[in-house]
Amino acid sequence: MTRPVSSPPLNRKLPASRPWLLALALSLVPVQAWAEDAPPPADTGVIRAVAQRTAEGLRGTSMTVEAGWVQGTFKASKNGAPGNTEITDNGQVNFLLDFDTQEAALWRVPMKVGSFIVGWNVSAVAGAFHANKQLVNNAFSGTGIGTSVNGQYLAVAPGMFMRMGPLYPDSQIYWTFGMGLGAGATRYRGTGQFGGSTGPIETVGTNTVRPAWYGTAYWRLDVGQWLLVFNGKYFMIRDPNLVWGSYEIYGLNLGYRINF
Repeated sequence: MTRPVSSPPLNRKLPASRPWLLALALSLVPVQAWAEDAPPPADTGVIRAVAQRTAEGLRGTSMTVEAGWVQGTFKASKNGAPGNTEITDNGQVNFLLDFDTQEAALWRVPMKVGSFIVGWNVSAVAGAFHANKQLVNNAFSGTGIGTSVNGQYLAVAPGMFMRMGPLYPDSQIYWTFGMGLGAGATRYRGTGQFGGSTGPIETVGTNTVRPAWYGTAYWRLDVGQWLLVFNGKYFMIRDPNLVWGSYEIYGLNLGYRINF
């Protein structure tokens, strides 16, 4: 006959180690409750406020990534060198980053389809260049003689624009023409031949950042987030080692706009 298993008596004493475990468990209860009810650290609130302010500041701005076929030309006149130098890239695939603030309309004229708008905004551009073809007997196509100028640029300019569209009902197709004037900075280094095909080859630039006046003009077709733009950009470089210096680019780009 099987004997039933009896329950332990209620007055049975705990081993010596178990009261300590019970006391530790009870002491953790208020700590856990305090951790659940505690406010978030002050740093979290600061980070959240900065992120919110940043998002509000970026609202309405956009960034456009562009790639296309452009031609860039560096021109300079140097102290002590005969004539000037002109170095181009004969046209090449190039990449640009454009940043635009929220646009403000100054004048709006309703049309049968869409509107004609005159407005303004502020834009910034960043890019790089590599010119390695010396212009000697041709104003547009250079010859490789071993001279080259490499550099980068960054510029900001307020500008005006005129826009027409949408061109068709229920579409996002617009024509835009705009231009702006501002300031920027360039950094470049290289060599150029001064004074024609028989002139000396001189060093230009030292990779030192130089200020520059900046001008831009563009004609653009917007189709939703995509755009096709013909633009020209001009930098008048302020370099104490040059009598004058400039870099100009023009070409046709395809871009994609990212709105914030």
